[in-house]
Amino acid sequence: MISVIVPIYNTEKYLTRCLKSITNQTYEDLEIILVDDGSTDDSFLICEEYAKNDSRIKLLRKRNEGQGSARNLGLEVCNGEYIGFVDSDDYILPGMYQIMLEHIKKYKADIAICGMSRDHGFALREMPMPDKFQIYNNISLMKNYISTPHITSSVCNKLYSRKLWENVYFPSIRAREDVSILYKVLANSKCAVHVGSCQYIQYVRPGSTERKKFDEKKLSAILASKSNQEFIESKYPDLIKYSFLRVADTYASLMQEIISSFQYLDKKDLYRNLYKSLTTELKSKYELKYLDTDKYNHLQDIVENQFLFFLRSYLYGLKTLVVNLMTKISFQLKEK
Repeated sequence: MISVIVPIYNTEKYLTRCLKSITNQTYEDLEIILVDDGSTDDSFLICEEYAKNDSRIKLLRKRNEGQGSARNLGLEVCNGEYIGFVDSDDYILPGMYQIMLEHIKKYKADIAICGMSRDHGFALREMPMPDKFQIYNNISLMKNYISTPHITSSVCNKLYSRKLWENVYFPSIRAREDVSILYKVLANSKCAVHVGSCQYIQYVRPGSTERKKFDEKKLSAILASKSNQEFIESKYPDLIKYSFLRVADTYASLMQEIISSFQYLDKKDLYRNLYKSLTTELKSKYELKYLDTDKYNHLQDIVENQFLFFLRSYLYGLKTLVVNLMTKISFQLKEK
């Protein structure tokens, strides 16, 4: 049995699509745990209706503490041999769990990973992933996690053996809590597979957390990535020379967000501190001139070509404005 944990907070407009995509999975042996995190809209009522009509659904309600806390509650009560997560404004393709479970059983893996696409309401944009099936041992899984974009920090596009989550809990932070925890789960895995196809759809809704302007709460990702680095350096000596990559990438991502949200003038000092930290990380601590990875080359290019990075980030911000406007228009048309 697969336990699917769904944290829910004020997503009444998207919740039916999400729940329908889960209850209509071709793999039917599911335990669907809906955790309402203190919603103030009709989300809980929608969940109640689904629970009345599907005995596989277990409905829980708690005060609002963030989706990390809601996921932890789901982990406490779940009974499945395997565990998956779906965010309540997202949806999944009909064969997602069947495909991933078949790969887990065939290759005796602990984790199956699928690709993700972002639904902007008017178009789907596929995120980077391998162009074919991949199998990883523990070392190659961690290496790909820290040095490629193919294994994201999201917990949602993965299916896990239950044992991987023993004594692992989401932190109480309300932004990018996945970053703080996924590396611990991956490290518990002896074998993982990437199915090489997109099965999880992340809906980019107007006003969602990832679409808001730069918030300094996002700086919590730095501490999370540093914890990741320390973990790699203590547990994976063969990967030490790659361990800085996720920290450096976090600095670069935050810098880009400041520029693309058009807040550079207001946050100039923060931007400069992030840039200084990035350049420090990229110094030749581990013979980096011999480190040939796309991520390192990209980060080095940011430092060496600041004007080009600034221009690209600014243009990305303009593109995001257009995409957000079209998403909003698409959303409003669907509401009519």
